Amino acid sequence: MEEAIIEPSTELIGVLQEGEGIKTLIAGDEFTANQLIANKLPDMYQNRTALSEMDVNIIPSPPTIDPLKPLLIVITMLTAMFMGCTFNSMNIIGEKEDGIEFVNEVLPLTYFDYVTQKIIIGVIGGVISTIITGFICMPISIDNMIPYLLLVFLSGFISAMIGMFIEELAEGLMVGIVFLKVVMIIFIAPPLLFYLFVPDSGVLRILSYLFPSTGTFYGLMDIMTSQSQSV
Repeated sequence: MEEAIIEPSTELIGVLQEGEGIKTLIAGDEFTANQLIANKLPDMYQNRTALSEMDVNIIPSPPTIDPLKPLLIVITMLTAMFMGCTFNSMNIIGEKEDGIEFVNEVLPLTYFDYVTQKIIIGVIGGVISTIITGFICMPISIDNMIPYLLLVFLSGFISAMIGMFIEELAEGLMVGIVFLKVVMIIFIAPPLLFYLFVPDSGVLRILSYLFPSTGTFYGLMDIMTSQSQSV
């Protein structure tokens, strides 16, 4: 036959008046913390006037920052910066499949002007999407505004240029989507892996800057770290 498990009491049985003080009644099977409170309660009641005259200093605890939060925000920002690459590649590949490319060949528009127009549109799309994402996920202080905007514009330009190269390599929409997925992984994964597993002063960390998104990743992480330390 199984023995019944008796749970310890979680509350005091009662408090009685004893002269000018009080006396607590306990069952004896309470948690140790409750027994200590019951034993100290009469002394605290007796010295309640002295406690009210004591100076109490409340020291605020430093804010706890989740170390993964800046990392997730920066990954989200890099994904938003990739918007210019997606727009350029899909737009031009769509023009190829719809035959608009042949129409563009007879328009009074040079190849340089055409490429410049596409890059500007891609940069604007990437910058706008990144700024909106940063406004939601990553509020920027005034001191970090200029480095942040420089990173956004530079990354938007690089993303738009990568989209132009994908358009040249891809012959169809499905091939372009495959190239986009591969480039997106290369755009996000290497900086993240180098940041997590490579020492700051190592040679591999320096070589990681060969990836175009690495500088942006480290720059955004520095901005996030500096803002977290200033809070």
